[in-house]
Amino acid sequence: MVNILSILLPTVLKAGEKAKSSQKGVSHSYKKDGSILTHIDTELNSLLCQTIREHFPDANIISEEEDSVFKPDREYTFTVDPIDGTDSYSQGQPGWCIAIGLLNSQLTPVGGIIYAPRWSTPTSDETLVV
Repeated sequence: MVNILSILLPTVLKAGEKAKSSQKGVSHSYKKDGSILTHIDTELNSLLCQTIREHFPDANIISEEEDSVFKPDREYTFTVDPIDGTDSYSQGQPGWCIAIGLLNSQLTPVGGIIYAPRWSTPTSDETLVV
């Protein structure tokens, strides 16, 4: 599964650097459920989901920032949270990350990427790909 996630890693790192450079002074709004949303959430979600769709067009994508139809017969399901910790992000704090999960056809978690740009660098071992 690491090979599958390695395909996504360059995009995750790019998204992380975009989020990091855009954090200062970012404005936010609220979703219907009352949670915070920034334009960076939606921008990074588009970037990450587009990359997944390019490489895995038949995969399910479950994203916090968009609705999609779940198809139970798919080989892979990706979970995407472009800014996990949007509240911290919107306040300029470092407690946020980009998170992608990978599930197999039985919906068993088999891997993921977690990148916290404020706590690690793209070349460090602190970017977690499992």
